[in-house]
Amino acid sequence: MPNAIELRISESPESLRDEVGRAIGSVLASAVNEFGSAHLVLTGGTIGIAVLNSIPLDAVEWGAVHVWWGDERFLERVSADRNCNQAQQNFLDRVALNAAHIHRIPSSDDVDSVQQAATSYAAELATQGEPGTNLGALPRFDLVLLGMGPDTHVASLFPGAQEPDDASITTWAVMHSPKPPPERVSLTFSAINSAERVWLLVSDPLKADALARVLARADDVAVPASRVHGKRETVIWTDRQTAHPGS
Repeated sequence: MPNAIELRISESPESLRDEVGRAIGSVLASAVNEFGSAHLVLTGGTIGIAVLNSIPLDAVEWGAVHVWWGDERFLERVSADRNCNQAQQNFLDRVALNAAHIHRIPSSDDVDSVQQAATSYAAELATQGEPGTNLGALPRFDLVLLGMGPDTHVASLFPGAQEPDDASITTWAVMHSPKPPPERVSLTFSAINSAERVWLLVSDPLKADALARVLARADDVAVPASRVHGKRETVIWTDRQTAHPGS
């Protein structure tokens, strides 16, 4: 059974950013101390980038950290709309990561189709899989960060989408996203839910209704954010204005 969702409410978007940043640093430092490495899955969006800038840089041994993405737009390598480029410009350029530990999803310049991009990313994930376990096709994700859309989508997993039924499939080529651009690569629910911790970052009063739907449902196909959960913990980080609009 998935663990219960924990709701953490900060006083303001600024305090949310700082609290999540410190918590990310703590998780990464603990993973490096315990396992010798840490695997972090990033998300895009305003809050997804903002929390990265609040991580205390001296708290983490960055050379031992691997960075992945929960989803990516299938666009040109230099597109400003790609999540990896937003993270590179706003965060990754400031930390001493091993270049081989930055696992970008292929762009439209790298491969001919979004299906090839998904296949390539799955192969990259498998190179860091834990041998001898049933998760051999995936790294040990210490923390997956996710944003959430007003329709409750997470990564590029949208309401009503027919994601793969096979739980061993780790990536998905999205062909007809309702949000542009139409072609994307996403981790599957099974890949996301293999993580030790899954944190949803929600900071926008316009998403208050969506947040309420997620908290009221469990594993509802019409509410994708209700279908993600970590093995150790599942947390929704939000601020007071989003959790209690108008209060």
